[in-house]
Amino acid sequence: MIVTKINHVTTRNRPDHLRSADTTAFSTKQSVWLVGSVEALLKRHTDSGEMHFLLLKRVNGQLLRCKWRAENIPSLPEVGQVIRVELENRVDVITQNLNQVPSADGALLVTDSKTHHFIRAWYYNQTCYSPEWLERMYFETADVAALERLWLVIRSLPVSCLRDWMFEIFAQPDFSIPFVRVAASHSHHHSHAGGLLIHSVECAEWVAQVANNTLNPKEAALAITAALLHDAGKIVTMQPGNDNPSVAHEVLTLTVLEPALIRLQQQWSSGAYALRQMLSWSPRYEKFPRLPGTLLVKMADQYSTALSARNKAFDEAPVYYHWAKLQTSSSAQIFNRIN
Repeated sequence: MIVTKINHVTTRNRPDHLRSADTTAFSTKQSVWLVGSVEALLKRHTDSGEMHFLLLKRVNGQLLRCKWRAENIPSLPEVGQVIRVELENRVDVITQNLNQVPSADGALLVTDSKTHHFIRAWYYNQTCYSPEWLERMYFETADVAALERLWLVIRSLPVSCLRDWMFEIFAQPDFSIPFVRVAASHSHHHSHAGGLLIHSVECAEWVAQVANNTLNPKEAALAITAALLHDAGKIVTMQPGNDNPSVAHEVLTLTVLEPALIRLQQQWSSGAYALRQMLSWSPRYEKFPRLPGTLLVKMADQYSTALSARNKAFDEAPVYYHWAKLQTSSSAQIFNRIN
């Protein structure tokens, strides 16, 4: 039996306007999940097999005892690491000294000093963010998996200053909160809460597959970054109550990003100007963009849009249907599929 303990976890300064950690235990029909730092690990052989035990310290200071079967989840986190744990949505109450933690949907995560919660899965923190900011972002997003894919894409950028710059952008509440919340369109593609995040991540992942194999590292990183940010203007146009519907999101993208681009320009001037060029290019003015990675962004954007729109058109249609029409406020589009 091995138990390891640490005294603290280094974090960055808390962003402004953080919600209380006491309101951020997150619940679905199947599970509850939350963020914390690993305070202690223990491995024990029992009659039912090898078990792993974990002591998780939440942002609010609460210590949560968790366990899982080694055969179900063989890997172990490291002591001091910030992780997200997904708990089974069941609670065994042992004593009357209970600490009730409200979850996102109003349910209660009931815990006490003797309760061990079963872990369904756990996930490494792939960012440099503090546990406080991670909880805030997890609470705000409509799609936790897409959020973690976003962080993985950023972490994989092959240029360190661009990687740091992107993490800095998504540490700004005025940008990141609407980015993970709003839809990508009103009635066309990804027209649901969190649609902008999913669409942006899809585009970046697809661009990365080609760019990393065909472009040098700097141009590849710029193409992937442009794919993530190409619809940044929608954090304005897709906000409820937007009072400037006549301004296109393409126009607002550079406006939204310009303060950050000025900061990037101080570290990597050519990279900042390249991003401005890639995000503003249009085939109306030039047959080919000056940086070929721009075409990857455009193609990924169209492909992600077409897939989502077709899925929306065929939503709830019988499997033998081979055509469907998607009607939006401004047009109608016919789609085919081959089964």
